[in-house]
Amino acid sequence: MEFLDNISNMFKKGEKKENKVNFKGNKDGFWKEENSEGTYKNGVKTGLWKENSYSEDGGIIQSEGYYKDGEKIGIWVTSSNEGIMKMNYIIEGDKRTDQELYDNEKVKTERIFLQGEYPVQIEEKEYDENGNIKSHKIYTETGELESTTSRYYFENGVLRLEKTEKITDTGSIVTSEGYEKDGMYSSKKIEYKNKEGEVEQSKFLSYRGMENLRYITDEKFEKEGRTSKSFSKTESFYGSGKTKSEEISKRTETEAFDSTKLYREDGKLIYDYEKVTGNGKMNTILNFYDKEGNSVGETKYDRENHILGVGKYNENGEKEGFWGEGYFNSTGYYGLLEIKDVEDLFKQSGSYTNGKKEGKWKSYDDHEIGDPYSTQCLYRTEAEYKDGKLNGKVSVFSIDGYGEEKKLLDLEYKENSLVNYKCHDDVPEHIELPNNSDRTPWLSPCNEKVNFSTGEYAHKITIEENGNTIIENYKENLLESKHIIGIEGDIKNSIEYCKDGKVIKEIDNQENKPGKEVLDKRNPWAKSKGKDKESENER
Repeated sequence: MEFLDNISNMFKKGEKKENKVNFKGNKDGFWKEENSEGTYKNGVKTGLWKENSYSEDGGIIQSEGYYKDGEKIGIWVTSSNEGIMKMNYIIEGDKRTDQELYDNEKVKTERIFLQGEYPVQIEEKEYDENGNIKSHKIYTETGELESTTSRYYFENGVLRLEKTEKITDTGSIVTSEGYEKDGMYSSKKIEYKNKEGEVEQSKFLSYRGMENLRYITDEKFEKEGRTSKSFSKTESFYGSGKTKSEEISKRTETEAFDSTKLYREDGKLIYDYEKVTGNGKMNTILNFYDKEGNSVGETKYDRENHILGVGKYNENGEKEGFWGEGYFNSTGYYGLLEIKDVEDLFKQSGSYTNGKKEGKWKSYDDHEIGDPYSTQCLYRTEAEYKDGKLNGKVSVFSIDGYGEEKKLLDLEYKENSLVNYKCHDDVPEHIELPNNSDRTPWLSPCNEKVNFSTGEYAHKITIEENGNTIIENYKENLLESKHIIGIEGDIKNSIEYCKDGKVIKEIDNQENKPGKEVLDKRNPWAKSKGKDKESENER
C-alpha cells in the first residue's frame, strides 16, 4: 500500500493545476495570464478575477472583482498611484450600467449602454456626494447626443437651477428653471438656437411660486446678411394676476422704437410712454393719468429732453393741484419701491395751491443705491405744508434691500418754526430736510447738539443729560421761540419771544398752567408798513 501511495503522489506532483482547457478546447478552471488571473467556465470568465495594467506614468493599476457570464458584475475596486476607485456594474436585460462610486459607495457617475456586439451608450449621469444629479445626458440608440441637463444646488442641498438643452433638426432648445432656497419655483427661460448656436428667440418667465407669474419677456432676433432686426416684449403682473406693465422694444438698422405702459391694479393707466429715434430725429410722448383716468397735466422737459416734472397751472400761471417733480424713476429704484401711482415715479410729489405747497409731500433719496460701500438704502421723507410753509409733521424713513422700512427722524413744525424733534436712528448727511436752506448736518440719536435751518429759521437743538430736548428757533439771528420736549416726546414748555427778547407767550405743560400772554396781540415779527415803521425802529 505504501508503494502504491508513493506512485500516486508522483503522478499528482506532475499534474497541471491551472491554465487548462476542456475537451472542447475552451479555457476552463483557474488561469494565470500575463496581466490577470481568475476562473474560466467553458471559455467564459466567471467568479473572482484580479487584473493588472499600467498608467501613462508607468504606475501599476490593480483591479479586483467578479465576472458573470463574461461580464463584470457588482463592486470592482481599482488601486493606483492616484488612490482607490470603486465601480459597480449592473446588468438588466439588454442594458448594462457602469457606476463609479464615492468612498461612501454612493453613485458618482453612471453610464448606461445597450448591450450587443458593439455596445452603445444611451445615457450618462453625474451625482454629487449627497446623491443629487449634477448632469444628465441622453443619447439616441445610434449614440448621438439627444439632450443635456445640468443641475446646480444651494449649500442646503435645495435645487437652485436646472438647465436642459435638447437637440433639434434646426439647432437646439435650451430651457432653464430656477428655484429659491426654500424650494419655491422662481423662473423659467427658453432659448431657441440655430445650428451655429446663435439665439433666434427667447422667452423668460419670473414667478412667485409655480402659480404666481410675475412677468414674461419675449425676444426675437432676425439676421439677413449684414442687416439685423430685433423685437422684445415684457409684461409684468400683480399678485392678483392682472397686468401691471407692458414694455415693447423694436430695433432695425435705421430706427428704434420703445414703449411702456404702467397700470394700476384696477386696470387703469398710470402712464404711457413712446419714443421713436432714427435718421437723426427723436420723438417722445409721455402721459400721466390720475385714478379716474384723467391727464395729470403737461410733462415738462429740459433742453436735453430730460423730464423735469408733470402737473398743471392755474390761470395766473402758478402751479395748481398735483405735481410730480425732479428725477423721474420708472424702475421703483431697482425694486425697492412698488410703484402704485404717479407720485411713486418722481423724486418728490405733492399738491400746490396758487403756486404754494399744500398738504402732504413725499420725496425720495437714492444716493446710496448701487454704492457697495454704503447700506444701499432708499430714503423717503414725508412733510406737511400749509400755504408753502412746513406746518405739521416731517418724518424720514429708510427702506432696505428687503423692503423693510424704519423710521429715522420725527419733526414737527408750525409755519417753518420747529416745535418738536425726535431722532430715532442715524440720518445720513446726504438727506435733505424739506425747505432746508443750508447743508443738512448728520443727525444721530447720540448728537447732544444739532443745528440746521428751515426757510427763514435757524434751529438749535440741545439734548440734556436728563433726556429732555431743548429746541430754539432763531429768526434774523434773534431767538423767536423755545420748546422743552420730554423723553416721551411731549412738549413740557413753550415760550415765544419778541425782537427785544421779552416773552410774548409761555405755556408750561408740566404744571398745567394756561400760560401768560402780553397784552399787545400784534405779531411783533410781521413786516411794518406806513406809520408802524417808526414803532418798529423804536423796538
